[in-house]
Amino acid sequence: MGLQGGKPNELLPDYISVTEADAHSWTEIWDEQKKVWVRMDPTEVVAPLRLELGGQMFHSLPEEALRAGLQRSELEEMYRSSWIQKYFGSVILYGEFAAIHWNEFLLKYDKKGQKDFLQSLGLGFLNSKWLGLISVLLLISFFFWRRYWSVSNRSKYSRQRRLFEKLERIWARRGHSRKATEGASTYLQRLPIKSSRRHVLQEFLTTYEKYEYGPEELPDKEFNRLKEAFQVLKETHQ
Repeated sequence: MGLQGGKPNELLPDYISVTEADAHSWTEIWDEQKKVWVRMDPTEVVAPLRLELGGQMFHSLPEEALRAGLQRSELEEMYRSSWIQKYFGSVILYGEFAAIHWNEFLLKYDKKGQKDFLQSLGLGFLNSKWLGLISVLLLISFFFWRRYWSVSNRSKYSRQRRLFEKLERIWARRGHSRKATEGASTYLQRLPIKSSRRHVLQEFLTTYEKYEYGPEELPDKEFNRLKEAFQVLKETHQ
């Protein structure tokens, strides 16, 4: 298998983009008498334009244009004016540019590269032990930051919302999960609560909706009543 063609990248003068469109495969058979490999290519004849334009451009052009006998410059202009190249050509070039520099950075990032990077940050005096210790401390700090972020996000919910979600988790473990399309009222109403305790469910729901969707904050007295109803509802089922 070999490659013929490729497309230059204007951002990287010494770089040529080669894709599967530029690939060409053939078979070779060992000639025992001549002691050489003999090429046996079923596609030995290749369109001249395929060689001139390269596989990427050749396979991107419509067949009618290739058969029209246009000059190479005309075909290249047609390729550059296509909507893909017009709107995404620069994006593709910059993507290849970034990928090449990233690959070079990774391939060259050996021990010397690490030292040079630390030197550029003014940390060239650190040895491997200190780097290991700093890495561990950064990892621990990230863990605590992530934990704090998670807790602080939960605290943004109202007290009644946290209580409702706790009740929801309890009933989900019993096989009564809330559907994505269900609101609080629809979900709570279909729970298998004893009929004698339905009034508690209604009180919980009324208080929850009043303060969760209303402008007022939940007073402590009402919150205590909500917790009492929660205790009943989490234990009550048919």
